Amino acid sequence: MKMSPTLKQHSIGIRHFEMLLLFVVVFIGAGYTLCLKGGVVHLSLEGEIKDGISFAITLTTSLTIFYWTSMIAQLLIGFVVHANEGSMLDWVIRLGFALTILMIFLGKYIGVYIISVIMAIIEITIVTCVHGLLAVWIPPSERALSGAIVYGGASFSKLTITLAIMDIAKTRNPNLLIVFYALLIVTAIWGIVYFFLGAKVPSRHRFISQKEREYIEESLRAESSDTLNQMPMSLKNIVTSPSVWVLIIAHCCQTWLEIILSMIPIIQIFSGIVNIATWETYLTMWLVGLFIGCVSDIAVRNGTSMATARKICNTIGFLGPAIALLCLNNVDVENWNIIAIVAMGLNAGAICGFRINHIDLSPKYASLLVSISNFFACILSLIVFYVMLNLFVDKWYSIVYATVAILGVSNVIFVVFGKARVQYY
Repeated sequence: MKMSPTLKQHSIGIRHFEMLLLFVVVFIGAGYTLCLKGGVVHLSLEGEIKDGISFAITLTTSLTIFYWTSMIAQLLIGFVVHANEGSMLDWVIRLGFALTILMIFLGKYIGVYIISVIMAIIEITIVTCVHGLLAVWIPPSERALSGAIVYGGASFSKLTITLAIMDIAKTRNPNLLIVFYALLIVTAIWGIVYFFLGAKVPSRHRFISQKEREYIEESLRAESSDTLNQMPMSLKNIVTSPSVWVLIIAHCCQTWLEIILSMIPIIQIFSGIVNIATWETYLTMWLVGLFIGCVSDIAVRNGTSMATARKICNTIGFLGPAIALLCLNNVDVENWNIIAIVAMGLNAGAICGFRINHIDLSPKYASLLVSISNFFACILSLIVFYVMLNLFVDKWYSIVYATVAILGVSNVIFVVFGKARVQYY
């Protein structure tokens, strides 16, 4: 298909400002999740948690509630978000203010547990909404870098909040709630800006130029026919589609990997190592993700098929960490920092692989597809969480080798059976 002159435009526009708003809201969501753990630490510093056993029980219970809430609410939120055309304003802002009201409970155990529920809902709502908004705002040839920038907000959030907590911890009377209050202020500012300058779709934005709007709409129209866009949704076609199950497998594998990598600093602490990698890991993830996204989009614009680009990025995101994990057995525990940085940095390639592939398969139902794959990933996270609580010390290397095998098999499935064309759902 020959592109019209409008389709050749790649200049900066309103869509990039919308992308920045999505970056900030992902930053907020990741920050809330990190503050959940920080809230338990705060209770310990304030004397509300008396000993190490109480600390472990409180943290474990709050994370369990978080995972259960994510699993139960995921599909419901997916359908609600899809019905509301991917709008995230009402969800995020109302939940943000709900968190403000619940701040009074932070001095008690029940407060941490209630906030675990709210934060789980915020996180899954943000991911679902962001996918839907990326699908209608970003042309296919800009999708990888845009996805890397937006979802890189999570890494950037963890980077900045970790550095902030490290500085606060050095003070005489550390108060970790300062980070939480700052995040609430950012949420309020984002809500005001999004109310006046955000929009569900390009055609409803008050400041977008006609040229840019036509560029976005024609790009998306070239990807899928009008007949396909007008077809009614068939949930049966979605859940029986092989391409959807490829994404489900990849998403579950990604969740498994994230939990395993999160255990590395815990094992280092148990081994008496104080200087563990934190902000360096998040910085690497952020920068590597941007680089891979940029290269992927350039390759697509120069003739590489979308499917090939997604599969190469996903291979980097899965096999890179797998190779790094294989080196754990040959590296001293105090040097596992390097392994964690390499593994998590290369895993950023998965953002430009399966993470945005939901949009490739169905821009119209992207938010629903990601909620379905995330639902199964939440189930796996619960299973792995309980298994790791009981086995990760004694069976650590066996779990690592199993992770390497799972990453390899999952990537083979994605490369062989994965698609990047719009599907008939």
